Amino acid sequence: MTQGLSSNQYVIGFDPFNEPMPSWNDPLDLIRTVIPGAFDQYDLSPLYERIYADYKAVDNENIMFFEPGQFPDEIPGLVFHLGFKTPPGG
Repeated sequence: MTQGLSSNQYVIGFDPFNEPMPSWNDPLDLIRTVIPGAFDQYDLSPLYERIYADYKAVDNENIMFFEPGQFPDEIPGLVFHLGFKTPPGG
């Protein structure tokens, strides 16, 4: 990317990962993934931090939106605490 998103007058921000869903490669991943907030904390948060740092390095005016995992943080009738401690970039 050679130019920041903020230079486009029609773009107000970016969402790098729409409706993220957990996946698993082994039984331990499966167990950790079904714990509410774990996917957000251990997988998404570090990913979003890296993406945020890359975009800010190009253009400090970029705005990043981010979403939690859709499962298991929300199950019809129940909403659990998300695993994010801070937003990307603090």
